[in-house]
Amino acid sequence: MAAEVRSRRSELALNLIQVRDRGGPPPPIMVRVERGDTSVLTDDTLTALDHALEWTVGSAASVRAGATPVPRESAEIQFVTSGVTITHAELAALTAAALRLQKLGHERSSDRELAIALVALDEAVAPLYGQFVTELLAANTHGLGSQAVVDVIAPLLAGPANERDESAALRRWLSGIEADEAGKGEA
Repeated sequence: MAAEVRSRRSELALNLIQVRDRGGPPPPIMVRVERGDTSVLTDDTLTALDHALEWTVGSAASVRAGATPVPRESAEIQFVTSGVTITHAELAALTAAALRLQKLGHERSSDRELAIALVALDEAVAPLYGQFVTELLAANTHGLGSQAVVDVIAPLLAGPANERDESAALRRWLSGIEADEAGKGEA
């Protein structure tokens, strides 16, 4: 396990802080993992290793059992709870279609059935593009072109902030939207 983790971290040219910043275990835990201390390998730590080291879901657990990890394709997002994998292109197309339908719904606001269907569609699709946007922002916040990323996804950040949705708050924070702006629906 230790050798696989060290090798993958080296392959990705990540230091311990960068692993943590990518959602991986904190540096003290990483040091212990890379020294072969299996007592720190909780389910949460294994999941965090999968995420930060760009392995498919469950790879770290498999490595602990002696298997070889499987690198995640860069164009995929994996959803741990469902096991569904969707490419960025597929999610972008789904999101674009949902936004277009919302726009058409606003233009044809007199159709009550359409309005109800659009609310149901938004509730079904929002978690998918929410995770996509969060990962996209997290990956590009400190890099070049992060404002360009925010500009492209601004429609997904618009609207009043839901105080109970912590991931929405994280997306707004990652994009630099202030709390008072979020309440106005500005991006």
